[in-house]
Amino acid sequence: MDLLRVYSSDDSSSETTSHSQQNTAKKQDLGCVTIVSLQGSKTTTFQRNVPHIRGNWSGHVFSEFNEDQANWLDECAEESIERFRCALERSGWSGDVMSHLCSGLHISFTRPFFLQLASVQSFHDDLKDVLVYEHACSLSVETEIVLSNEEGTRSFFGWKLADNQWLKTITNHVDTVMAKYNQRKYYNPPIFHVSIASVSGAVPDEVQTILDNFEDSLVLASALKIQTIYCTFGTTKHFSFTLL
Repeated sequence: MDLLRVYSSDDSSSETTSHSQQNTAKKQDLGCVTIVSLQGSKTTTFQRNVPHIRGNWSGHVFSEFNEDQANWLDECAEESIERFRCALERSGWSGDVMSHLCSGLHISFTRPFFLQLASVQSFHDDLKDVLVYEHACSLSVETEIVLSNEEGTRSFFGWKLADNQWLKTITNHVDTVMAKYNQRKYYNPPIFHVSIASVSGAVPDEVQTILDNFEDSLVLASALKIQTIYCTFGTTKHFSFTLL
């Protein structure tokens, strides 16, 4: 995929000076983007957007895709991240694109939230109660999308999922539990997506347009399978709920 190929002039050509100047201007307008791995870089790349409070545990409710799809999904994600890199360079943006592949592709059902340790077990029990009769599901990708966090400190690139009642049902269940603990509900309207890369700060609005106009747009031949919901607090408390 050679989307940003720059043609050099041939010695025997009869290009005019104005044409050469136009080519030079185009080269100067291109950004320079490098893809780097998230692994080992969290502490130096991501900014804490909330102050640390002693005793608070960072929570997350999410789903990961079945392990039998991992290799295939990683290959698709790598192709998507390369398109994102090209779109950023075409827009004139320069910097590092952080690949999320080493952290596992997932769908979030909560905003970032924090609970005291005494509430962690009861939160798990309440979540288990609302998910107990839910079934596994297969999802499909609609398009590639660029989103930013609420603070505007980071932009995320990923796959927007096609509208699906299962996603809304799971989110409503999780929202019910979140409200019980005075935590914010999920975004409204929700944009269900899988983040596969991110960059620091904002990116030009035209990046999304460039992505939409690429001829080799994303095509996933198979549905994404979801069998389990996960809930984590910090790095040591991990819970899972296997769906029917």
